[in-house]
Amino acid sequence: MALPLNRYKSFPINYLSNTAQAVYIAPTGYVGVLLSAICANSGTSQGTFTLRVNRGGVRTNLVRDFPLPGNDSANVAAGKVVLEPEDQLEAVASSSDVHLTLSILETKI
Repeated sequence: MALPLNRYKSFPINYLSNTAQAVYIAPTGYVGVLLSAICANSGTSQGTFTLRVNRGGVRTNLVRDFPLPGNDSANVAAGKVVLEPEDQLEAVASSSDVHLTLSILETKI
């Protein structure tokens, strides 16, 4: 069976921590295009958020220590980010009250 050409996916991540964790890995045979990264703080005090790309062990910050007031949200991806197969998106948050939802287009290569 043939693989679909384009796949739109949403990834809600509710359990971020203060250590980096892979929240998305571009699958083999597809390029992932990060369309949006909506970060929400459900707590009452300000938190911070970091999102970065890990390509073969080389980490590049997209946002670092982004301040997020309590009971607020922001789309921290200002533009499209292309993720090659096996690239990872990693996230770190200062509080477990900070949550993330990724919107990604996967395109067959």
